Amino acid sequence: MFHRFKEALFSFDGFLSTCDSGQKIVGESEEFSWRLKFLDLDEFPVMDWDERVKGIVSAIDAYDPGEAGDPNLGNKVLGYLGYLEQLVNQIGIACIHQIALGIYAKIAVKTLALLGLLVVTLVLTSTSTVIPVDLVIAAPAFFGALTVLMLYEIGWWLYRESEEPLTFVEGREDG
Repeated sequence: MFHRFKEALFSFDGFLSTCDSGQKIVGESEEFSWRLKFLDLDEFPVMDWDERVKGIVSAIDAYDPGEAGDPNLGNKVLGYLGYLEQLVNQIGIACIHQIALGIYAKIAVKTLALLGLLVVTLVLTSTSTVIPVDLVIAAPAFFGALTVLMLYEIGWWLYRESEEPLTFVEGREDG
């Protein structure tokens, strides 16, 4: 996705090179494209998109094609900006998914470690006669407590995720 974003910037530059470089829209767009080319993947998600496109949008609003100008130049630039914004949003969503996956992977690893330890304990207690009786008696309490803690952690993460403010959901009317 990141490479598609970079390719789209170069395609945008190719389009801009065919336009009249004296137009303010073209200059603002070239500057915008130049700045975006230096974005690194670790700078995503981009949270200031509106601020970044402010110069181009004001240039489009003030654009007067005159007799020799392209009357659709503003729309063409907006088309590229819309596509670039979609790519930036998709990269941002992928970054957020990667962060969330890391959180859930830790919980899954803890759960698998608990299950593995339980299986090893069950095998040892059922096949060995030298295991102290105290260990055999304490094992269910130990694994029960760890299971309760794991379930609590999973429930906590699910609760936190369900309580995240989603403006597009909260703004809807029910029914």
